[in-house]
Amino acid sequence: MSSPQRLRHRRPFALAAALLLFLTAIVPAAAQQARPSLQLIRDAEIETYIRDMAKPIFEAAGLEDDAVRIILIQDPTLNAFVAGGQNLFLYTGTLLAVSTPEQLMGVIAHETGHIAGGHLVRSTEALRNATIQQIIATVLGAVAILGGGGQAGAAVMMGGAQIAQRSFLQYSRTQESSADQAAVSFLDKLHITSRGLGEFLQLIERDQLRLRSNQNPYVYTHPLTPERVAALETRTNQSPYVDSAAAPKYVEMLARIQGKLRGYIDNPEVTLRRTSSKSTTVADRYARVVALYRKPDVPAFVAEIDALLASYPNDPYLLELKGQGLLENGKVAESIEPYTLAVKYAPANR
Repeated sequence: MSSPQRLRHRRPFALAAALLLFLTAIVPAAAQQARPSLQLIRDAEIETYIRDMAKPIFEAAGLEDDAVRIILIQDPTLNAFVAGGQNLFLYTGTLLAVSTPEQLMGVIAHETGHIAGGHLVRSTEALRNATIQQIIATVLGAVAILGGGGQAGAAVMMGGAQIAQRSFLQYSRTQESSADQAAVSFLDKLHITSRGLGEFLQLIERDQLRLRSNQNPYVYTHPLTPERVAALETRTNQSPYVDSAAAPKYVEMLARIQGKLRGYIDNPEVTLRRTSSKSTTVADRYARVVALYRKPDVPAFVAEIDALLASYPNDPYLLELKGQGLLENGKVAESIEPYTLAVKYAPANR
């Protein structure tokens, strides 16, 4: 996925059509036609896991889970924001940088705080009084593309050529602190520590030091002040759940997300050099499977994915990937069984 190619399911038989009802391979969306640096990605497994983490947070905030759209942007920077309604944008740079599910859930909880607090509505007037911000314009364009309005999305993105921040940031400093406090409240309801959010802000601070002259995009829309960080730390330490970790299942979900993204985003040869065939971590094993699929090295791919399936039998996402890898390399007959099992064990069919 480092190059803007589409990974599509071909349909030599009706079974493939059934697969498309519940599984979508990682693909860059058509957004690059409007802005080459912007790629939206879709992956059923990754989206399902993120939704599993986000759903209880949305519920704690009093939001309808189905009303919030989660959109993934392929970009290495650390960033996340909400815009254009109840749309939560997560950058792959953020997904790959976090080291614990508590950090990712902290980010999601913070953005949920913006939605629940009505900050998008309150920021509208500020945006009218300033030149349209490039980041917000890009996001709105992405939303239009997702909704099928590619040309409209491109027009919105073009309209964001000038950046003016001061008016918007005058509103967002207070909102940022409010969203932090709301995030702690949401996570307290779930008995999960909010330390992860503070740890993510530390990642942003380190990234900002690394960039030096260039500002991290997250800081544009999420002003990072000492007062904000201190207030969050105080509230976190006062929580009775300061040491309460998220459920263990989220650790594995995050590992699979990161492994799969690494396999698709990084050069396959780089991935294979960085990981060992003897590794026992699901992140490394998944990254190697995807890298071998993309290379392609069919014998090695089949061997690696069969070994992973031995640890995760009846996993629909792995079975679908095995079928896809075989099918795309001319092994139609061999692809039927994993495709059939993928449909059988798909979440909707359980």
